[in-house]
Amino acid sequence: MSLKFRKRIRVFPGFTLNLSKTGMSATLGVRGCSVNFGRNGTYLNTGIPGTGIYDRIRLDNPNNTNDNGNNPQIPVETPYNTYTVETEIKSYNPELITSDSMSSLKQSILDAEKVKKEMYQEWMDANSSKNGTLFLLILLHFIIVGFFLKGLKQKYKEKKQFAEELKNDYENFSLELDFNFDKDTLNDYISIRKYFEQMSRAEKIWDVTAYRETDRYRERTIATRSLTRQPVRFYNESLDFIKTSYDALVMGNANGGNLYIYPGFVIIKETSSKDFGIVDLKNIRFNYSDSNFIEEESVPSDSKNVGYTWKYCNKNGSPDRRYANNYQIPIQRYGEIAISSSEGLNEEFMISNSESTELFITSLDNFVKLLNKMNWDAKMIENKA
Repeated sequence: MSLKFRKRIRVFPGFTLNLSKTGMSATLGVRGCSVNFGRNGTYLNTGIPGTGIYDRIRLDNPNNTNDNGNNPQIPVETPYNTYTVETEIKSYNPELITSDSMSSLKQSILDAEKVKKEMYQEWMDANSSKNGTLFLLILLHFIIVGFFLKGLKQKYKEKKQFAEELKNDYENFSLELDFNFDKDTLNDYISIRKYFEQMSRAEKIWDVTAYRETDRYRERTIATRSLTRQPVRFYNESLDFIKTSYDALVMGNANGGNLYIYPGFVIIKETSSKDFGIVDLKNIRFNYSDSNFIEEESVPSDSKNVGYTWKYCNKNGSPDRRYANNYQIPIQRYGEIAISSSEGLNEEFMISNSESTELFITSLDNFVKLLNKMNWDAKMIENKA
């Protein structure tokens, strides 16, 4: 005959420690319903006191078989959310994003825009005066002859020439910026432009505007994040109020201002608004990472395939056989750029050509390190308004 040892210690009402040779377990609950935690698992004990009706179900077993050998009709599930919260990836409004070191440059640009607006109004006034003189000349052509008609023609000619000069001044007016870089630093910037051009020729470029953590159990996926992305373009362009030796490197933005990258700073500006911000290039974090993306749209030819998954899959990646319409989906390697700053810059881009993207970010990072070494600041920009 074997001797058994068992002791129950009541810690507080509803919670009991059970001690035996096989180990220790804990029971939490009230009469008729309790949960038992022990080395053999976690069990839910339910019953109707005084009737002898009793049931015991294991909670930590996905099969959830009960002790009396019957399989429950509905398995006990972990309480997952029916949806997960989406987080937007977006910068502050452009007018709120300006580095302290760039405030004087922004003010110079604003002053130049004010002058150009005044020049436009002066040009329009001169144009109106010219047209008024022309109308008078035509009206009085058959009435006034000789000296008076000749004088009016001369006056119209002078006004026309003046209006054309004002138009030319207005169209050619801009804030000229010269960057005082040494030869080596300038060569590094030229390399940035070369890699940016290669990256901009990628078959697909997306602005990642939002993400959410996936519910892998409910969605039957191996993906950890679900992304909202919009196609955009990378290109070269000059802002009409700034003139430099090089066009800006422009990263199109689907949910905010485009990024205009100049040597030393970045301007954030929406095409439909005159508001803009300027961030010191040294203050911006450009982070590159490889992204393995489950591509359900057309696969870009310049991307790298790293494997396949299933539309509905188990945690171990195997296909979920419960779905008859299950099919394989390619996993593509993309390049991902995360851009942020303390001023409120927050953008994320995905590019189908990961190699050119990594080269661009590496060269840009090296250039920023050079700016830090030479203590570059806005004083090294020469304004020629």
